[in-house]
Amino acid sequence: MQKTSKGLSAWQLALMSLGSVIGGSFFLGLSVAMNAAGPSIIISFILSGILVYFILYALSEITVASPEKGSFSTFAAKELGQGMGFIVGWIYWTGIVLSMSSEATAISILLREWFPNVSIPIMGSLIIVGVTLLNSPWCRKTREN
Repeated sequence: MQKTSKGLSAWQLALMSLGSVIGGSFFLGLSVAMNAAGPSIIISFILSGILVYFILYALSEITVASPEKGSFSTFAAKELGQGMGFIVGWIYWTGIVLSMSSEATAISILLREWFPNVSIPIMGSLIIVGVTLLNSPWCRKTREN
């Protein structure tokens, strides 16, 4: 089987997802949850993991059944109408923006050890700008050449 397009493999996507979960204040928020609920919080983590597994399994089945360009907002538009696809797309975008800010804040708090004179909002803004530039089309073309 010949590979016709460049892209990320399933393992790379899975590891990126895992990194996002861990980076998104997972360990920072864990201490608050453990204080409030005690060790029983592990049960909720296991249940959440199972739920995420089923959601991603369903998305992979949809992708295999209908391999077209786009994300799950495309699938929602195809199955539930353009309006629902639009809403799903914007909800996804909002979630990414909010998680990026929490990840940048968590990283800024951790980097405060090495850069004590830089404020958390400035460092977080620099991290967000850096990640955005790395994901921009200009940088992608540079990396492919």
